Amino acid sequence: MRLYQAQAHMFAGSVLEDRTAAMAEFGRAKALFGACGAEPLFRQAEIHQRRVGGRTRKPSQDGPVQLSDRERQIAELVAAGHTNRLIAEQLFMSPKTVEAHLSRIFTKLGVKTRAAVAAAWSQGF
Repeated sequence: MRLYQAQAHMFAGSVLEDRTAAMAEFGRAKALFGACGAEPLFRQAEIHQRRVGGRTRKPSQDGPVQLSDRERQIAELVAAGHTNRLIAEQLFMSPKTVEAHLSRIFTKLGVKTRAAVAAAWSQGF
């Protein structure tokens, strides 16, 4: 099921004229291909994302998407629509620390927006 979803995101990224939206679609495809362990397809999505100007990340040794427990907590709260300030209050940290975690989450997921993090979270990375 995830492979079909990832392929749909690849198609969407290929036909979108909006560069930012296309990069987000390729990022979603990468996250899903990575979660399935489909390395050749992950690399293909990475190449497409790079061609439209997106940042890419290298898969870790343990699998393409490896978030720490804290990063998972923050990604879940982002997906629930929480602001950085609210996340910081709930997790007893500063908003700057939340920003640092979000930066790493964006890099690991290959996305640039909170909406893309939420989409990846809803699809199980």
